[in-house]
Amino acid sequence: MVETFLGIQVISIFFAIFMLYLVRVHYKRGHLGIKEYIFWCFSWVVFIIFALFPHILSPLLTTLSIVRALDLLMILAFMILTYLAFSDHMAVRDLYRQIGKLVSENAKKTTHKK
Repeated sequence: MVETFLGIQVISIFFAIFMLYLVRVHYKRGHLGIKEYIFWCFSWVVFIIFALFPHILSPLLTTLSIVRALDLLMILAFMILTYLAFSDHMAVRDLYRQIGKLVSENAKKTTHKK
């Protein structure tokens, strides 16, 4: 049986290949460590496999009572984005506290010098 590819599969595959390229560029520039590089390459290769063979997810879809693989991927994407937004928010709050502490310490030092 010959399987035809949907437009979204083709777009997804090209996107994943582009992301693999970006991961490699950032690794070569030293922006990513080896563990991060391996993690992201593995993630995008798995993404390509699921885009090429969405029927692999069928047992999981029936267990979770989800109709389409794209629905599952969208649910996972929203969960990941929510987590990333929360962790970014907490990191920014931590940076604000650190900056406030540094400014306070710097102000005390300059006041004592005068």
